[in-house]
Amino acid sequence: MAKSRIYLDYNATAPLRPEAAEAVAHALGVTGNASSVHAEGRAVLSGPALARLKNAGLSERFVLELARRGATDELADQAIALRKRGAREDEILRRLARE
Repeated sequence: MAKSRIYLDYNATAPLRPEAAEAVAHALGVTGNASSVHAEGRAVLSGPALARLKNAGLSERFVLELARRGATDELADQAIALRKRGAREDEILRRLARE
């Protein structure tokens, strides 16, 4: 007789955090092609990058400024790396502007 198996997968059944549900609902309401160079496409592309910045503990003001500049995953990665090294938000913005 074959052994019966019990499959438990917490990742598949974990309750969704309210802020995650809100982010998903917002993302589903945004239209645009992320490959596009137009404003609508840039808005779609910047959504995940901006969420990562917020999760890194950067202020809403900082996140909005990067959004204004057209945040990309590359910019978000650089900003988060600088923050982890102890850089202040104004210093991060100056360094990103030079690159």
